[in-house]
Amino acid sequence: MSGRFSSEQPAARSEQRSSCYLDSVTSSYIGFPPGKHYLTLPAGNRTVQVGGLGLYDATFLHQRFALAAGRVLLRLGIERPFRLRYAPPVPEWWDRWISEVAGPIVGPVAYTAFRLPGLPEYAQRVTTLLFDGDGQILAFAKHLVRDEPSELSIVAQELLTADPAATFKTPALLAHGRFEDMAYHMHAPLPDGGHRQPRPDPDTIESVIDELQAKLAGLPRPADTPAHYVPVHRDFLAINLRRGSDGHLWLIDWDNIGWGPPLTDELAYWMGGMARRFGPTGRRRIEQVHELLGRRGTDDQIRAAIEWRLGHKPTEALPAEQTIRGGLLERLR
Repeated sequence: MSGRFSSEQPAARSEQRSSCYLDSVTSSYIGFPPGKHYLTLPAGNRTVQVGGLGLYDATFLHQRFALAAGRVLLRLGIERPFRLRYAPPVPEWWDRWISEVAGPIVGPVAYTAFRLPGLPEYAQRVTTLLFDGDGQILAFAKHLVRDEPSELSIVAQELLTADPAATFKTPALLAHGRFEDMAYHMHAPLPDGGHRQPRPDPDTIESVIDELQAKLAGLPRPADTPAHYVPVHRDFLAINLRRGSDGHLWLIDWDNIGWGPPLTDELAYWMGGMARRFGPTGRRRIEQVHELLGRRGTDDQIRAAIEWRLGHKPTEALPAEQTIRGGLLERLR
């Protein structure tokens, strides 16, 4: 096992290791949303259940309705629509990771909320929120069956910790490394009180991207990187930019940070946003994405960003995104 801890982490408390545990032997769980069970939450604790709903990506209207209804029912203690009985699909070494890695950093872990993969390419993944005995969120953790988070990802987060951005914040990186057959990274949680996707204001989105590129100008540049490439988040979607209860924008999910052509993040945000949540429909949706990207660059730059995204992950997950991409390429011919 390897690990590296940020300067903002709580002091290690080795004397508490014996009391760090996971409620993984419980036979009773609830799943959300009903019938799909993307989230697995321990039964019987309303605070943990409502907090665990923060793992649910409610981007479509029906998902937002389900999330709002779920919060109401769970706050009232109504579990029956969500009840199921099975063990969460976590690695056999999970309890040891809690006691040896997470516990000494964040303190005793009493409950865990799991998010199950929704797409085949994410099948070998464990995404969790860790809670204390009072139901307060201690940390967000992600385990991946792949290499440890890239050096660029770690350096980017360290740069933003040393010199914080003004237009957005990032959760503190508490630890990262490998444990058994999976890589992990663990972050401090977002502020208590809930968070939501911000209003899709072009000026705000462009300001965040501008500052991200400026703050990460010192990111190591691979030798074969074209001179005109800029630092890019590469997963700059509306679901990864949150308005916290503290009023600040929080940019999360730094797994894919790297270098790419200009407009890469703008393309991901507006194309993904139009496909998922906001904006017009049909042909007008393609036209509006083109107009928004045109605020920042030329048609040649838009085409280059689209072609670059076609060859790099993460790729578009929704048919609507692919439709917008195809429509943009047709307009740019």
